Amino acid sequence: MEVSGHILLSLTLLIVTVVGTIAFPKGSMYTCERSSPQLNDCVREGLATVIAQFRTGNLELGVPPLDPMEVPYLQVHHDNNNLSLDLTMKNIHIVGFSDIKLAKVTTNLDDVNKVEVTGKTPALRITGQYLSEGLLVTFPLHSAGSFAINMTEVTSSWVVYLRRVERNQTQYL
Repeated sequence: MEVSGHILLSLTLLIVTVVGTIAFPKGSMYTCERSSPQLNDCVREGLATVIAQFRTGNLELGVPPLDPMEVPYLQVHHDNNNLSLDLTMKNIHIVGFSDIKLAKVTTNLDDVNKVEVTGKTPALRITGQYLSEGLLVTFPLHSAGSFAINMTEVTSSWVVYLRRVERNQTQYL
């Protein structure tokens, strides 16, 4: 699956903002101590704070709005014995993502710099345009048009791998 880079960038920036130290435009700061036994809770609370602060985006940091989230292009390819499908979606508009309630955060920063997040979103509405081409057994599939997806009680999981970089003799995730 090929996903627009700005969604992944947004999620990564949100997690890095909490795990690292970053000043928000209004001068507020949220940090978590890596050695704290409550690191997972701190990251969960901080991430919830950052999601709320970045709901409408942040031009200064280059973070696009989380609500509504705009995905210009998404392409999915599926192929097995009975179904072959190429699906292209454009101008995707997602509403409700920033209402997520984070249930669990698990960090593993010592070995693999990994952060796992699980949350539940009360409602998501996704709209856009699509084009699909494929085969169901021997029957051709061709369709195009607009789509609207309404979902409730959406459980989602993210896994983000961070990497260390050094700038001005200081290490950052």
